[in-house]
Amino acid sequence: MATLIVKVKDRELQRLPITKTVISIGREPANDLVIDNPTVSRFHVKVRYADRRFSVENVSSNNALLVNGVEVEKHPLRFGDILTLGKFEVEFSSLNDIHESKLIPVVEKPKDMVPTSIDETFHVPLKNLEGSAGEGPHRQPVPVPIEEKKKATTLFIVIGIVAVLAVAAVVLILLR
Repeated sequence: MATLIVKVKDRELQRLPITKTVISIGREPANDLVIDNPTVSRFHVKVRYADRRFSVENVSSNNALLVNGVEVEKHPLRFGDILTLGKFEVEFSSLNDIHESKLIPVVEKPKDMVPTSIDETFHVPLKNLEGSAGEGPHRQPVPVPIEEKKKATTLFIVIGIVAVLAVAAVVLILLR
Protein backbone atom coordinates (compact mmCIF):
# COMPACT_ATOMS: atom_id res chain seq x y z
CA MET A 1 0.00 0.00 0.00
CA ALA A 2 1.22 3.51 -0.74
CA THR A 3 2.23 5.40 2.38
CA LEU A 4 3.20 8.96 3.28
CA ILE A 5 6.02 9.19 5.84
CA VAL A 6 6.52 12.55 7.59
CA LYS A 7 10.09 13.33 8.65
CA VAL A 8 12.02 16.24 10.09
CA LYS A 9 15.82 16.12 10.05
CA ASP A 10 15.72 12.40 9.05
CA ARG A 11 13.58 11.58 12.12
CA GLU A 12 10.33 9.82 11.28
CA LEU A 13 7.34 11.47 12.96
CA GLN A 14 4.29 9.89 11.37
CA ARG A 15 3.04 7.43 8.73
CA LEU A 16 -0.22 7.59 6.82
CA PRO A 17 -1.28 4.66 4.64
CA ILE A 18 -3.13 6.02 1.60
CA THR A 19 -6.67 4.69 1.85
CA LYS A 20 -8.49 7.27 -0.30
CA THR A 21 -8.12 8.65 -3.81
CA VAL A 22 -7.50 12.16 -2.47
CA ILE A 23 -5.37 12.89 0.60
CA SER A 24 -5.11 16.44 1.96
CA ILE A 25 -2.05 17.59 3.90
CA GLY A 26 -1.76 20.70 6.06
CA ARG A 27 -1.81 22.00 9.62
CA GLU A 28 -5.63 22.29 9.88
CA PRO A 29 -7.18 19.34 11.78
CA ALA A 30 -9.61 18.73 8.88
CA ASN A 31 -6.71 17.39 6.75
CA ASP A 32 -6.05 13.68 6.36
CA LEU A 33 -2.40 14.21 7.28
CA VAL A 34 -1.96 16.94 9.89
CA ILE A 35 1.42 18.65 10.30
CA ASP A 36 0.84 21.13 13.10
CA ASN A 37 3.56 23.69 12.37
CA PRO A 38 3.46 27.31 11.13
CA THR A 39 5.79 26.46 8.21
CA VAL A 40 2.94 24.38 6.74
CA SER A 41 -0.21 26.00 5.31
CA ARG A 42 -3.64 25.24 6.75
CA PHE A 43 -4.40 23.33 3.53
CA HIS A 44 -1.04 22.88 1.81
CA VAL A 45 -1.18 20.02 -0.72
CA LYS A 46 -3.35 17.25 -2.08
CA VAL A 47 -2.12 13.83 -3.19
CA ARG A 48 -4.43 12.31 -5.82
CA TYR A 49 -4.79 8.87 -7.33
CA ALA A 50 -6.39 8.85 -10.80
CA ASP A 51 -5.84 6.84 -13.98
CA ARG A 52 -3.64 4.40 -12.05
CA ARG A 53 -1.18 7.19 -11.13
CA PHE A 54 -0.47 9.36 -8.13
CA SER A 55 0.14 13.10 -8.35
CA VAL A 56 0.60 15.97 -5.92
CA GLU A 57 -0.77 19.51 -6.18
CA ASN A 58 0.05 22.63 -4.18
CA VAL A 59 -3.24 24.17 -2.99
CA SER A 60 -1.55 26.80 -0.81
CA SER A 61 -1.24 30.30 -2.18
CA ASN A 62 1.44 31.28 0.36
CA ASN A 63 3.79 28.33 0.82
CA ALA A 64 5.81 26.36 -1.68
CA LEU A 65 5.75 22.66 -2.48
CA LEU A 66 9.03 21.03 -3.45
CA VAL A 67 9.28 17.58 -5.00
CA ASN A 68 12.82 16.21 -4.76
CA GLY A 69 14.09 19.75 -4.14
CA VAL A 70 12.34 21.39 -7.12
CA GLU A 71 9.44 23.80 -6.58
CA VAL A 72 6.27 22.63 -8.36
CA GLU A 73 2.58 23.44 -8.44
CA LYS A 74 1.47 20.02 -9.72
CA HIS A 75 3.63 16.97 -10.28
CA PRO A 76 3.28 13.21 -10.92
CA LEU A 77 4.57 11.09 -8.04
CA ARG A 78 6.82 8.05 -8.06
CA PHE A 79 7.66 5.92 -5.05
CA GLY A 80 10.65 7.38 -3.25
CA ASP A 81 9.80 11.01 -4.11
CA ILE A 82 10.31 13.49 -1.27
CA LEU A 83 7.78 16.31 -0.80
CA THR A 84 9.06 19.29 1.17
CA LEU A 85 6.49 21.33 3.11
CA GLY A 86 8.15 24.02 5.17
CA LYS A 87 10.80 22.27 7.23
CA PHE A 88 9.13 18.86 6.92
CA GLU A 89 9.79 16.11 4.38
CA VAL A 90 7.02 13.75 3.34
CA GLU A 91 8.29 10.60 1.64
CA PHE A 92 5.97 8.92 -0.86
CA SER A 93 6.64 5.24 -0.17
CA SER A 94 5.26 1.87 -1.15
CA LEU A 95 5.19 -0.83 1.48
CA ASN A 96 3.34 -3.31 -0.75
CA ASP A 97 1.45 -3.31 -4.02
CA ILE A 98 -1.39 -0.79 -4.38
CA HIS A 99 -4.77 -2.39 -3.98
CA GLU A 100 -6.78 0.00 -6.11
CA SER A 101 -10.08 -1.65 -5.19
CA LYS A 102 -9.54 -0.70 -1.53
CA LEU A 103 -9.08 3.03 -2.13
CA ILE A 104 -12.13 5.05 -1.12
CA PRO A 105 -13.08 7.35 -4.00
CA VAL A 106 -13.27 11.02 -3.07
CA VAL A 107 -15.30 13.15 -5.46
CA GLU A 108 -14.12 16.73 -5.43
CA LYS A 109 -16.29 19.65 -6.40
CA PRO A 110 -15.11 22.00 -9.14
CA LYS A 111 -13.33 25.06 -7.70
CA ASP A 112 -16.02 27.46 -8.94
CA MET A 113 -18.81 25.69 -6.99
CA VAL A 114 -19.82 27.21 -3.66
CA PRO A 115 -19.79 24.61 -0.86
CA THR A 116 -23.06 24.01 0.96
CA SER A 117 -21.69 22.24 4.01
CA ILE A 118 -18.49 21.96 6.01
CA ASP A 119 -17.96 18.46 4.60
CA GLU A 120 -18.03 19.85 1.05
CA THR A 121 -15.72 22.70 2.03
CA PHE A 122 -12.92 20.35 3.09
CA HIS A 123 -13.77 17.39 0.83
CA VAL A 124 -13.47 15.00 3.75
CA PRO A 125 -15.68 11.91 3.62
CA LEU A 126 -17.64 11.15 6.78
CA LYS A 127 -16.32 7.58 6.91
CA ASN A 128 -13.02 6.02 6.01
CA LEU A 129 -11.53 2.59 6.44
CA GLU A 130 -10.45 3.25 10.04
CA GLY A 131 -13.69 4.82 11.29
CA SER A 132 -15.32 8.20 11.13
CA ALA A 133 -13.38 11.33 10.21
CA GLY A 134 -11.38 12.50 13.20
CA GLU A 135 -10.72 9.02 14.56
CA GLY A 136 -7.79 6.70 14.05
CA PRO A 137 -4.07 7.10 14.58
CA HIS A 138 -3.51 8.82 11.23
CA ARG A 139 -5.43 11.90 12.38
CA GLN A 140 -2.97 12.82 15.14
CA PRO A 141 -0.98 16.05 14.66
CA VAL A 142 2.74 15.79 14.15
CA PRO A 143 4.42 16.49 17.50
CA VAL A 144 6.22 19.82 17.78
CA PRO A 145 9.95 19.42 18.48
CA ILE A 146 11.02 20.15 22.09
CA GLU A 147 13.12 23.17 21.04
CA GLU A 148 10.01 24.87 19.62
CA LYS A 149 8.00 24.06 22.75
CA LYS A 150 10.74 25.64 24.89
CA LYS A 151 10.71 28.78 22.71
CA ALA A 152 6.92 29.03 22.99
CA THR A 153 7.02 28.52 26.76
CA THR A 154 9.70 31.21 27.14
CA LEU A 155 7.64 33.60 25.00
CA PHE A 156 4.54 33.03 27.15
CA ILE A 157 6.55 33.62 30.34
CA VAL A 158 7.97 36.89 28.97
CA ILE A 159 4.51 38.04 27.89
CA GLY A 160 3.16 37.17 31.35
CA ILE A 161 5.90 39.15 33.10
CA VAL A 162 5.34 42.17 30.85
CA ALA A 163 1.59 41.98 31.53
CA VAL A 164 2.14 41.87 35.31
CA LEU A 165 4.55 44.84 35.14
CA ALA A 166 2.05 46.81 33.03
CA VAL A 167 -0.75 46.15 35.53
CA ALA A 168 1.55 47.14 38.43
CA ALA A 169 2.47 50.39 36.65
CA VAL A 170 -1.21 51.24 36.10
CA VAL A 171 -2.00 50.51 39.77
CA LEU A 172 0.88 52.76 40.92
CA ILE A 173 -0.30 55.57 38.66
CA LEU A 174 -3.88 55.27 39.96
CA LEU A 175 -2.76 55.25 43.61
CA ARG A 176 -0.83 58.55 43.30
